[in-house]
Amino acid sequence: MSHSIIANISSTQMKLSNQRFLLSAY
Repeated sequence: MSHSIIANISSTQMKLSNQRFLLSAY
């Protein structure tokens, strides 16, 4: 159960980093 929470947090961080990358690209 805790493993899925860690995976969810890591995926959320990846989404945030991707959004920052797209914003910095413009």
